[in-house]
Amino acid sequence: MLYIWLEQAACYEEDGSRVMARERVQLALTHAFPDEVYLPIAEYYTNLSGVLEDPALSCKDETALERVRALGRRFVSGTAAVRAELFGYSPLTSREREIALLAKERLSTREIAERLVISPATVKNTLNKIYSKLNIHGKSDLLNIRF
Repeated sequence: MLYIWLEQAACYEEDGSRVMARERVQLALTHAFPDEVYLPIAEYYTNLSGVLEDPALSCKDETALERVRALGRRFVSGTAAVRAELFGYSPLTSREREIALLAKERLSTREIAERLVISPATVKNTLNKIYSKLNIHGKSDLLNIRF
């Protein structure tokens, strides 16, 4: 039943029905938390991160919810790392990868912009996309991740 609710939630989220998606996620959480069954929810994190990270998601066990969120984030970054290793796949476009590599070298946004002859705003926007795709929070996190 848990996978059915998660699949329904993913469909609702894809259709833009956040309220319905949130209801299905709450059902899944209510049934998963007593037995600490977190992995199925983590498997759906890519499709349901917006719902799971939504402050409007109410949950009686905030600690368990935070565990699920953390596991989901690790699941996404781990999956990306495995795909990159096995298939040479990266979730980043070639330009995003270029910017990420320069950021990994600790160049500032302005320095990256100058080197690539683009605006600092473009670099900043691209870095935000990179962080989202890699499920990280900033330049310092780039040092510890393969992409």
